[in-house]
Amino acid sequence: LEESELRVEDSEIDEAFDSVGPELVRALRFSLRRIRKVQLALLPRARRVVRSEGFTVMARSRPLPSVGCYVPGGRASYASTVLMTAGVAKFAGVPRVVLTSPPQRHGKVSPAVL
Repeated sequence: LEESELRVEDSEIDEAFDSVGPELVRALRFSLRRIRKVQLALLPRARRVVRSEGFTVMARSRPLPSVGCYVPGGRASYASTVLMTAGVAKFAGVPRVVLTSPPQRHGKVSPAVL
């Protein structure tokens, strides 16, 4: 494989979006809004851990700088896995999210996953 075969171009993502149809796009957006609501409620908040001798120790969570997400594919496509991995990472504030997914029989990643 060549490096160019491992990356999906922006134009392929645009084509995939246009090919899946408005019903699937609406359903995925609806699901993503619901997932976001739950996940934002689960994000840890800064909290005071110890207060002693005039000092306060705080615990604070920070997003990772980058995450990789595996989305099963091949025979079936799992757009929901994209929402539950990459979507959640973005809600948590991760600036760089990379997805990997096996190609389908025709050698391309499922449009629903893209």
